[in-house]
Amino acid sequence: MRLKRLLRHPLLHFLLLGALLHLAQAWIPPPTEPIRVSAADVERLREDWRRDTGRTPDAQQLQASYRRWLEDEALLREALRLGLDQRDPVAQRRLLMNLRFAYPESKLDDAELLREAEALEMRQSDLVARRRLIQAMEQRLLAQAEPTEQELRDYVAAHPQRYAAPVRYSFEQVFLQPSRGEAEAGRQLAALRAGAEPAGDAFLLGPQFRALTQDEIARQLGQPLAAAVAQAAPGEWTGPVASPYGWHLLRLQQREEAAGADFAAVRRQAAYALQAERQQRQLAEARARLLQRYRVDAEAGVAPVVS
Repeated sequence: MRLKRLLRHPLLHFLLLGALLHLAQAWIPPPTEPIRVSAADVERLREDWRRDTGRTPDAQQLQASYRRWLEDEALLREALRLGLDQRDPVAQRRLLMNLRFAYPESKLDDAELLREAEALEMRQSDLVARRRLIQAMEQRLLAQAEPTEQELRDYVAAHPQRYAAPVRYSFEQVFLQPSRGEAEAGRQLAALRAGAEPAGDAFLLGPQFRALTQDEIARQLGQPLAAAVAQAAPGEWTGPVASPYGWHLLRLQQREEAAGADFAAVRRQAAYALQAERQQRQLAEARARLLQRYRVDAEAGVAPVVS
């Protein structure tokens, strides 16, 4: 009977209600101020794009810039809500430096200056401090799980063009100066195919090229010549191929086929690449989820959210 009377006591109900409210505050995210967007904000994004690229953004590019700005705003607000600005030494040093420069005669200590920076909303307006806090929040959103050995092997196998040993070509050439013309180069090619000795001009890089990849050939002699070497039949003269230097007649001597990747040699490189790809994907997803917690309050004529 005493227990029943206790359960009906108003004071117990009050204490239980208080406890539930306390738990709710711990688990339910606090209400957030909307991200307010004006036409001037969108115009500033357009001008930033034009300044950085030298071009006016199209609608899709402007939308992407607008979306990223909204996500940055959400990240910054979350960083401030979690008090990251109170724990990040880089952001604090930046704010203190700005205030001591602005008020060189001030006798305020660091803590007082930081409170002044908060009152002036410098954490939001200073580009360096703002960027630092956004980066700190991004790091909190990233999962740091290391890829397994099998995941790394699968990743290397899925990217042979990156980790396998590429095809290599050995070839010789006969070079003709540009002034000799394509017709003369064609006559020289016919003579070579008939068994005549080469009668070309001197070339700075010489007549022989050994065990080069297609990319290496392209860097030295140009993409058209690299493609011609890759398509040539071994032992046959082909051409003429134009390059920035002149005309080239080519004979492929050897093609070394691609070899499988040496996993031990590329393991560390693959681990960095896989982790970077994962983090980029995780961060994009986390930024989008975080923005969904915030209402976007846009002026008339400004899209409130970008899909």
